[in-house]
Amino acid sequence: MDTLSFLLPIALAIVAGGLVKGTFGLGLPLVAMPLMTIFLSVANSISLLVVPMLATNLAQGFIGGWPAFLARLRRFAPTLIALTLFIAISIKLLVIIPEKILFAIIGCAVIGIALLARFKPKIQIAPRQEPWFGTVAGMIGGVLGGLTSFYGPPLMIFLAGLRLNKDDFVGAISIMYFMGALGMGIGLAGFGIADSTVFLQSLLAVIPAMIGIKLGQMIRVRLNEQRFAKWLFWMYIAIGASFLVKALP
Repeated sequence: MDTLSFLLPIALAIVAGGLVKGTFGLGLPLVAMPLMTIFLSVANSISLLVVPMLATNLAQGFIGGWPAFLARLRRFAPTLIALTLFIAISIKLLVIIPEKILFAIIGCAVIGIALLARFKPKIQIAPRQEPWFGTVAGMIGGVLGGLTSFYGPPLMIFLAGLRLNKDDFVGAISIMYFMGALGMGIGLAGFGIADSTVFLQSLLAVIPAMIGIKLGQMIRVRLNEQRFAKWLFWMYIAIGASFLVKALP
């Protein structure tokens, strides 16, 4: 396989992830990573997505300006600390757990995320419950993210339970996504899973991610989002099922 035929499908996978993020505001690793594992290992796929995940979430964290950004950092500090720490530590499992088991975990995670997005369980978190609920969400998200790069679902359940307005929700989840990606980068570098060459490649991967996001933003203003969400749900189910098949002996 020549270089172009190897790089092109990886770039297209990242474009696809960016397209979904541009349309819905999330979904870059959820779409890109499973597609990339057709050509790369799970560890390499996650490594390539670190910088695009950092770049695509940083700006959204500043919705409302510096005062709102700093307020979110203070409010969600327990969640951010737990998420960053646990994802940096659990990333080591990528080189310890056999890839077939990783495939099974990823398959279950993708299907679970699809079902969660489809049925949207409703909970409400009281102010006194927020610190410990946020810490637990960060811990669970960190372990899940270290294994699969999908650390969003526990965080989204937590934030949904707080009944935040749209801007605060987007700003908070973007900060959490950013810190999760930062924890992934720290873990990958600290455990020697990824080196400077891989992070340079990840930096270059920002280009197809941004192309995908721009396309997604263009689609969002024209597309029936309910129809697209339904199509996306079944695509996630199919992707999850394909990972479960890969996990079979």
